[in-house]
Amino acid sequence: MTSAQQDAYRLMVAQSSDEFEKIKNYFFICFCLMTVKEKNIRFCYSLGGFEYKQDYTALLNRFYLKNLFLEFQKNELSTNLWYHGRNQCPFFHVNDEKILTLFANECIQRCYG
Repeated sequence: MTSAQQDAYRLMVAQSSDEFEKIKNYFFICFCLMTVKEKNIRFCYSLGGFEYKQDYTALLNRFYLKNLFLEFQKNELSTNLWYHGRNQCPFFHVNDEKILTLFANECIQRCYG
């Protein structure tokens, strides 16, 4: 195998591993959302890092998966804290009181409003 072929193989394996992780996360998120809904627990959510800088709908389409998030859209928050974190340690931690208040108020409104 040439050096270029080895590099191409390594890239393919890395991409496959990354895609597998994303799909695994998708199923885990769906399981959690379905569980709280099934148990009649009031909830709201944000996709957080799952949607951060990623077009997850293209990923789902590529693997012929139904977008189960559509069923839970009414519970989804418009504020995703991943877009507001600037600190590196802890990773993407948000210190901005205005953003935290916005997030908390939105959670209260979705669950009890």
